Amino acid sequence: MYRYLLFSALILAVACSSKSEEKEAIVAQVGSEVITAREFKLNYEFGYKKYHTGENPKQEYLNRMIDELILAQEGIKIGIHKQPKIQHAIQTISEERLIEEVFNKNVLEEIEVTDEEIRDEINKSAVSFQFRFIPAYSENQASTIRNIVIEKGFEEALSSLSNEMQQGELSPRDMDSPYMKAEDIDPELLNIIKNLEFNTISDPVKYKDQWFLFEVTDLRRERLSDYDYENKSSTYRKVLYNKKAMQQGTAFVSSIMESKNVATDREVFNRLNGYLYRWYKDTPPYSDLLEKVKEGERVYQQDIQKLLPLTLITFEGKSWTVERFLEEFNPARYQLRPDSFDSFTTRFADIIALVVRDFYLLDMSKNQQLAKEVSVQREIDSWKNKWTFQEYRTQFFDTLSFTDENVAEYFKKEGQKYGINQNDVANFASLDEAMKRRVRKDFLSYSISQKAEELRSKTEVTIFHNVLDTIQVQNEDSNPGINVQLLKQNSNRPAFPVVDPNW
Repeated sequence: MYRYLLFSALILAVACSSKSEEKEAIVAQVGSEVITAREFKLNYEFGYKKYHTGENPKQEYLNRMIDELILAQEGIKIGIHKQPKIQHAIQTISEERLIEEVFNKNVLEEIEVTDEEIRDEINKSAVSFQFRFIPAYSENQASTIRNIVIEKGFEEALSSLSNEMQQGELSPRDMDSPYMKAEDIDPELLNIIKNLEFNTISDPVKYKDQWFLFEVTDLRRERLSDYDYENKSSTYRKVLYNKKAMQQGTAFVSSIMESKNVATDREVFNRLNGYLYRWYKDTPPYSDLLEKVKEGERVYQQDIQKLLPLTLITFEGKSWTVERFLEEFNPARYQLRPDSFDSFTTRFADIIALVVRDFYLLDMSKNQQLAKEVSVQREIDSWKNKWTFQEYRTQFFDTLSFTDENVAEYFKKEGQKYGINQNDVANFASLDEAMKRRVRKDFLSYSISQKAEELRSKTEVTIFHNVLDTIQVQNEDSNPGINVQLLKQNSNRPAFPVVDPNW
């Protein structure tokens, strides 16, 4: 049975989205492109805290975003973005973003959380309860133990169970739960105990493939004031939203996939899985897998070549050969790690289901014309700019005269930055190796910053300070060394691009 997995970051994607992004406030105009207030806020808050410095950290951070965009624009002018590796990355992010947008439009935007639901959830959070339980090997044994509890009490039933198991005495203390709130309990277990009559042993119930008896033994309720409801409302709105997102997302995927009757040829799967495991153990592939199979000369690649015409998957009257599957399988989007053969096999089985699922979701995105959504295009473009900037910088460094003489000249000019008095001679050659490495890195950062400044003088740049000043950002003054990064669950890619750490 396959598990049709969801992106955990989908909730973030909609929570951070705006339904009127075309009219969103603009914080900077850079040539023909803009940086929106939302893009700045996300970039700043999840960016590297070492850049949250200076008298006006938001201004300084925005300048770095502008410099990256200007360098990316220059890279696009000379066609860097057309490189195969960047085009493949753009295709990957485009497909991933379209799949997210299907969930956004068909699941998340349909979710409503009412004030009544929020109040009810807050009321539940004020109740904590304690319960006790007795495990059993079978339903019959659980029924027998239940009768003993009713006739002779809980402790007598435990003693009887201990004798039957020929073990040491089971302590009632070991069978008591701590006081717990509903939100802290496994939902499956909560469904079992939430409707139990107080101080009454339950009927035998199966939980996690084992039989149990449960009894709620105590209830406690906090008093709630109007202030409590108001103060907790925002938090519990998010809690309910996330809960509904997971429930409705799962139902949405099930509605698509359950009728497809996806089946995998076990023998072909096992062979392909084994060959891929050897490949990933050797050198994990990151781009066009099928092309690498057809052109590959390694033993595992030649083994996969022999599998290409064999049927791997059947669903809804269709059949995919191994070759057809590898056409759809993008290793950059579906992460596989050869930590162990068992974990690799489990993950690959999931991936097969995901690839089929995404085949239908991408088709749905095409029918709904989601590629035309402004938010989709802006995110794809932001990643294109990020990758183009990074490659442009690499090429720029390759053309740079990176000699000790040039670095020494930079060091002489910037001596005060390294604690050298103006009256002293800044001697690069006399530095220890650690300091030399720092100066060399600073020289590269200085050089690319100078290039950005040169291009900026030729680019029309407007910063809308009235917008920038009104943007509220978190952690502006706290935890300067702690960076929080959100990753997409499936691809392990950051949720959105932030200013590069190597300026």
